[in-house]
This record gives sequence, structure tokens and C-alpha cells, in this order.
Amino acid sequence: ISATAENVENALRFVKDSSLGGGTNLKKAFEKSIEQTAFFSGGERQIVLISDANPTLETTETKRIEEVFAGQNAKLFALGLGADANENLLKNLTEKTRGYYEQARETEDIALKLKLFLEKVGASDISNLQLRAANDANLYDIYASGENSFSGSNFSFVGRYRKPQTQTINFSANFGAQNINLSREIALPEFAETHSFLPRLWARARVNALLQLMNRSGEREDLIAEIIRLSEKYKFVTDYTAFIAAPRALLRPRLIQPGDPVIRVKTDESVTEVFAVLPFGETLPLKFLKAEGVWETRFLAPAWMTDGTYKCRLLLTDRSGNGYAEEKSFVVDSRAPKVKINLEKQIFRAGDEINLKVSADGDTNRLNAKLYGAKPVQLFWSNQEKANVGKLRIPENLASGKYTLSVSAEDFAHNQTTEEVRIEVLGK
Repeated sequence: ISATAENVENALRFVKDSSLGGGTNLKKAFEKSIEQTAFFSGGERQIVLISDANPTLETTETKRIEEVFAGQNAKLFALGLGADANENLLKNLTEKTRGYYEQARETEDIALKLKLFLEKVGASDISNLQLRAANDANLYDIYASGENSFSGSNFSFVGRYRKPQTQTINFSANFGAQNINLSREIALPEFAETHSFLPRLWARARVNALLQLMNRSGEREDLIAEIIRLSEKYKFVTDYTAFIAAPRALLRPRLIQPGDPVIRVKTDESVTEVFAVLPFGETLPLKFLKAEGVWETRFLAPAWMTDGTYKCRLLLTDRSGNGYAEEKSFVVDSRAPKVKINLEKQIFRAGDEINLKVSADGDTNRLNAKLYGAKPVQLFWSNQEKANVGKLRIPENLASGKYTLSVSAEDFAHNQTTEEVRIEVLGK
């Protein structure tokens, strides 16, 4: 439709005469937007969203909404409106699609925010931002402010160093077809009052990284303790410090299989009663298992309860009769992890050591390699190799022949799978 004065006036009249109602089907909106991009010429396509992005219709599951963009050549540029904008969802989507996210709160100048936001739409992003140092071992716990950036935007790395010294710091990135390489020698002081804000900035980045880790693999007491310690020390609020006055409850496991799942909850000793309000409306009492120090219940998952993230409310009562309510999430996961074995060669001699490199889904919790006559080996993630690695030694006395090398995998929901490859062994 052409933006004639008459059409603009009609559009404004339509908006003014309309009443608010209904709900937000964010998944369908994204699906329709991607469908519309097919009518444009080739190359990268952009989708612009200006909304609080809080879905209420069809699905509220973040995972299902994010899946809409899987395999699509489309960037999302999102302006989140209001303090209650769905920041986590929009940040994840814009980072995964190499788009841009900005938030406009009620107290901010919306016109300025909108102007700065629209300047990014259609612009090439700066990607593959990496920070390196001549002495990488001196730097650790480094966190980037995002996955990509844009010309005129701020981007930062915040981290820690072990020893005060002068180091050469290298920065590299890609801006379209252009490679960016910057280098500077900087002094890392033992203490500097002018940078007193950095510890708190790092603590926030560290806490955000821990929260993302638990969102993927489930809550852990040691990580929660670190989050609380950092937030109390540097005076900022998190989902966990908001409930410091109440007995905290840890939901176990966070990833479960469908069918007849078990929910376990660990609480403070002062809690005497726990109920779980499940996402499909059923309320179940939990039984305390004294030997294990946890509360437990089972429930039958409805047929419609497909893979995804669900929320439940825990109702707790302590010895004094005080009541508390906490919202927790759990993930139903029925899919076994995918595994791929990478070997340097297929023919070995008895007594050789096999260097294993195995790629697996991100929710894989345990990987074990087995070969006839050999001691099983557990594989562990290597940042350097970008794979799960391990060494398996072939027995010295193994006879010549073809053998099956198997790698079994188990994810956090206890789904299991096994991948096999055939190797040839030459006896001595």
C-alpha cells in the first residue's frame, strides 16, 4: 500500500478506533513474517519486531518460538517495549539470527530509542568478535557483551587476569567482507581506583553466564551459591537473591523424560510440607525421603505434553506455619542425543592408543567409549578441540581382526544412545 496522505490518515483512524483485546501469538507472527520474506529478492532478509514479546496464544514456550527461525535466512531486529519486555527471548533470537536488540523502557525517550534502533535495520553486522592475548593463560573467565555488534554500537569483553603485567591484546572480527584486526599493548595493574566499577561489571557477566548454563543443564547448588555470593557482594538482584528470605527450593531433575516422570525438590530443613502445582492444573503432595534429604512425587504426563519447557509452582510450608511459593521450570525431553565419532584412521596395531574425538548434542551429560578387551574410557569436552576427547588403549594381546568401537551417550534427561564404528586391529 502506498504511503499516501489519505492511506496514512485511514490507517491512523483505524488504530484510534480499535480497542485493545485478544492476545499475542508470537510464534504465528514470526511464521507469517518469514513467509512474507519469500516475496523479496535474494540475500539476507530482515524482520522487524516492536513489541513487549510476551506470548499468550498458541504457545508460550521459548524453544518452540525459537525453532521458527531454524534454517531461515532471516535476521530479527527487535525493539522491546517496556520494563516487562521478554528480554531473554528477544536477545536469544537476535543473537542467533545476527540481528539487533534494543529495549525502550517507560521512562526513556521512545523517539530517540526508535531512531537509533531503525538505524541498525538492514545494516551489516560485525561478527566473529574475538579477544586474544599473547599470554592467554593469564586471562580467564572472559565474557563478551553479545554475539555480534553493529557500527556505532558498544561492544565489550570483561574478564579477569592472574598476574599484573603488560600484555598485547588482539581483537579480531568480520564486518561484511572486511576483516578487522586491532592490537594494543595495555598494562594490567594490580589495583586501579579509576576502574573500581569493573569487578561489579564482571560479576554481573559471570552471573548471567551461570544462569544461562543452568537454563540449559539444570540447577546446581554450587552455581546457585556462587550467584547468591556475587549478587550479595556486589549489590544486585537476581532470580535467586529475590527469594533469600524464603526457604529456597531446588527442582530435581530439571530435564525429565515423558511418561511417568519423577520430580524431586530439595529444600531448607525448616520446610515441613511441599506441594507441586503442575502446568496442567494438577496439585500433588510431595513425600519427604529422609535417607536422601529430598521431597519426591510422580505424575503421569498428559498425551499433549510434548518436548519443551514447562513451569510449575512449589508451595512450601515451614515449621512456623509460614507459606512460600516459588516458580520453577522443567524440560520434557524424549530425544536421545546425537553422536558422531571422528577417528584419525581406521586401522590400528595392538597396543596402540586411539585418540577419540566425538561430537554430541549440547545436552549430553556422559560419554563412554568401549572396545572389546579394553578398559572403557569416559570422554570429556575440550575447548581446544571443540569436541569430546579421550584416549583408549587397544590391548597388547588383541588378535588381528575387525572390532566394533562403540560410544554410548546419556543426556541430562537420561535418554541414551550408542554410536558404533568398525576398526581393524593388526595383532603383534
